[in-house]
Amino acid sequence: MKPLNPPSVCHWLHVTLLPKHAPLSKTNERRLSLFERKELRCIFRAKQENEIWRKRYDNELYETFNEPNIVNYITVKRLAWAGHLVRMNNDRTLKKIFNTKPDSIRRDGRPKLRWEVGVDQDMRISEVNNWN
Repeated sequence: MKPLNPPSVCHWLHVTLLPKHAPLSKTNERRLSLFERKELRCIFRAKQENEIWRKRYDNELYETFNEPNIVNYITVKRLAWAGHLVRMNNDRTLKKIFNTKPDSIRRDGRPKLRWEVGVDQDMRISEVNNWN
């Protein structure tokens, strides 16, 4: 059976659900990966071997889809946006907001995920040293 011609699941998720400033927690990464695999299984359907139908394995799904997984795609787009933000003129509103440090005190409990921390982690993992 021939697979459906899918629109890019990664692109659809990125454009519709995930803003560029959203930090990804490990839990959200796992949930996105699970969602992606479920959608790919719907798109590419089962595989027949020796007259027996079976679900496709994860590695078969990614090989057939031939696109980076959703978490890597989001990481690359977030780094691209960070590079754009760093190179932006200082008089732009977005750059002013980015450089502003809040005066308020954080509430008790676990600190919220910050976009900058996520970008720093992505840079370390991807071994990005400069924005040129």
